[in-house]
Amino acid sequence: MKHIPFAALPAAERQALADALVRSGLALQHVCVSRTEPTSADEAEGVATITGAGWFRSYAADPGWIALLERDLLALRPAAPAQSGLPNKQGDME
Repeated sequence: MKHIPFAALPAAERQALADALVRSGLALQHVCVSRTEPTSADEAEGVATITGAGWFRSYAADPGWIALLERDLLALRPAAPAQSGLPNKQGDME
């Protein structure tokens, strides 16, 4: 497997990820993102992994992984401010 850090991801993928994080209320500097990709046909499929303070998620590194991440981040947002590193749901009163 080949490890690809965030800075080495294609520019369009980095921008799509940054946009999804903003829509989710999470700043890019609060997460760590990387991806692996197979280097031969006999290796498993690639995986994208994103981590934050006290949480992580991994996704099959196919074209829809950023949309899945955004959906998950929106679902994980607590109803009240917490120290989870995730922001409140949109529309919640603070």
